Amino acid sequence: MPIFAVAAFSVAACSDSEGGIAEGDDGAASPSRSSPGSASTSAQSEDAASLDSLDPCSVLTTAKVKEFGPIEAGSPERSEVGGAPACTWHGEAGYSTKPVATSSVVIRTDGGVDVMNDRGSGVQQTEENGRVFARSPGPDVCTIAIGVTETTRVDVGVSGVETGQACEIANALVEAAEPNVPRG
Repeated sequence: MPIFAVAAFSVAACSDSEGGIAEGDDGAASPSRSSPGSASTSAQSEDAASLDSLDPCSVLTTAKVKEFGPIEAGSPERSEVGGAPACTWHGEAGYSTKPVATSSVVIRTDGGVDVMNDRGSGVQQTEENGRVFARSPGPDVCTIAIGVTETTRVDVGVSGVETGQACEIANALVEAAEPNVPRG
């Protein structure tokens, strides 16, 4: 399995000392098949359509998520996050007081990696094999976006554990998820 540049995001990148947005060498533009006056609207519609049939629960396997801690029986759970289709594997602590990770996949058709929310420690971007990735760590959470087109992405998030651990788990989950995410 190839190691994606997203894995090169080191845990240090999750620190509070680094902020801002690192610019990537994307250079790829979304194709448009319509007249110049409607190109933006048409491109956005085509971009969203490329993810319409993607089930967020098909991007990761429950077995892969279980590698990083126990999850509740009956996982995964389908829901919506901000109107976007989502799939969540809730962490299960059982009788332990030890923190456990909750993992999620969210299909975003309303913005690419360039508009990813800053969770408090900046948004870092990188590119590997023509695919743009962005990571946004915050207190006890880390989200990594897999770019599909300029206006769509798939977010893989981990919460419930300290930020460095959340980013490590998110990196591993993105490596597993990326082959299941279409290219725009």
